[in-house]
Amino acid sequence: MAPNFSQRSLQVCRDFLQTAVIIDDRFHFQNPNPPVLLSVTPGRNKASKSITQHKPSALYDGALDAPQLIKSFAVHGIICGALRFQEFQDDSVTFLNIARRADIAIIDWEMEEEKTGRHALTLISNLLKDDLSTPQRFRLISIYTGAEDLSSISEAIQTHIQETFSVQLCSQNQGLYLQYHSIIITIFAKDERGIPDHFKDSVANEQELPERIIKCFANSIHGILPNTALAALTALRGNAHKLLGQFSNRLDAAYLSHKIMSNPPDDAENQLVNLLVSNIAGILEEHEIASQASYPAIESWVTEQFDNRVQYRERIHIKKDNKHAKEQLLKLLNQGLAKASLNKGNKSFYAQINKLKNESTKKVLSELTAVFASSPADAEILDRDLAYMLSCKTSYTPAGPKLEPGSILKECTTNSYLICIQPACDCCRIPAKGRNFLFLPLIPNESTFDISIPQKESHALNLRIDNKAYSVRTLHFKPIKATEPIRARKQGDSWIFVDSSGVPIVLEWIVTLKRGISLKLAHDFGKNISRVGITESEWQRRWAK
Repeated sequence: MAPNFSQRSLQVCRDFLQTAVIIDDRFHFQNPNPPVLLSVTPGRNKASKSITQHKPSALYDGALDAPQLIKSFAVHGIICGALRFQEFQDDSVTFLNIARRADIAIIDWEMEEEKTGRHALTLISNLLKDDLSTPQRFRLISIYTGAEDLSSISEAIQTHIQETFSVQLCSQNQGLYLQYHSIIITIFAKDERGIPDHFKDSVANEQELPERIIKCFANSIHGILPNTALAALTALRGNAHKLLGQFSNRLDAAYLSHKIMSNPPDDAENQLVNLLVSNIAGILEEHEIASQASYPAIESWVTEQFDNRVQYRERIHIKKDNKHAKEQLLKLLNQGLAKASLNKGNKSFYAQINKLKNESTKKVLSELTAVFASSPADAEILDRDLAYMLSCKTSYTPAGPKLEPGSILKECTTNSYLICIQPACDCCRIPAKGRNFLFLPLIPNESTFDISIPQKESHALNLRIDNKAYSVRTLHFKPIKATEPIRARKQGDSWIFVDSSGVPIVLEWIVTLKRGISLKLAHDFGKNISRVGITESEWQRRWAK
């Protein structure tokens, strides 16, 4: 039987997670003695039989059974280490360097006899300091505590993060699951004693905790695209040694010779990056990463939504039952818009699909996305975000962007937009005197556009390219250092370039298109300026059509 989508996600997460670290002030590194049992005689009006209970001093005093927890993680293929909180006080730099590298960090709430969680909050702040400014790194933190008031712990974490970083955590599961983008904080109790009934599901012993944390992670990234990305990262981790074997230092001499003979030599560097990318693509293809987004995976995703009572029949406006609606959607997903044989009795849905077949129809473009979206009203935003991801480069480092083909700039004084069409080889090794760069205007246009750029606090920026030969603009830029590319400099929250051809023109960097997209734009411009006008018979021209 094929796994359902939740099982698929759980397996992907198990394969991906590799390391965990426990941070506590008290560990049991040897099996503790069994708790002492006391025989207590009941008082008056009680049953005469003695009651057996644990002696309080023998209940581990909240200390963590480190060997059991490490062993439990090992069952899942996760390497787990334990750090005493005292080591943070002795050498915080080394301590944090270790903790930051772990996929999972498990932190005790009450350490060094401190009951307010102050030490735990300090650790969380240090671990998240860089992540919260650019929340692209996955970080999973689990508070594992012997304290009883879990609600207060959640409130303290949320307040601390809000006051320290001006970030609002999204709260779920009665406040015991907190999230901000790819940062997740969960809260688990070590022991059920004193825990309110509505929090009993958050109690986990050392043997159970790893599985519970993995499930939390799987629920947080539950989706077709996250599964595909995680499977890709897992494949690259597992094949790092093979990639290093391909790029052996024995080829260094040949590369240096190749670089000398390349014109310009910088081309060799880009070729090496492209070679790395092609090898990485080979690894992903061999491991069939695309299967995470294939029809069987999609079918299990749709079926899970159906089982969770998502009313597809209402979303596609058909009178038959929800199962029939699901089957119609699966036909579309399996066979595509052009070939799917749909039930013509569903007149409204059938008409909608026929409209989508007509590429000139735009009003219904996001209606299919709305069918599958958790919030149908966000369908157009989702379409725009995916289009942006497919066409624009993603920045993974705080380093400033460089001026290259596809760079979109905003002229600050006029609020006009430009896109760079300079050939890539002419964007590097810029002499000290600078170089002219070619740009085409971008015209804001809501109804017909080539590029749609999401904006943080306003409507999306929709731009259409003016690729007429007479519209080309030339701007002059000088590098900070001779032979370097032109790099933007930071100004407030923006990155800017400054034209140096006359009166300085300040241009704000907006985004850079991916290479394939920018090459297509340059190609379209080239076709436009290479049009040939000839004198010929009109009769003959029409026959040639």
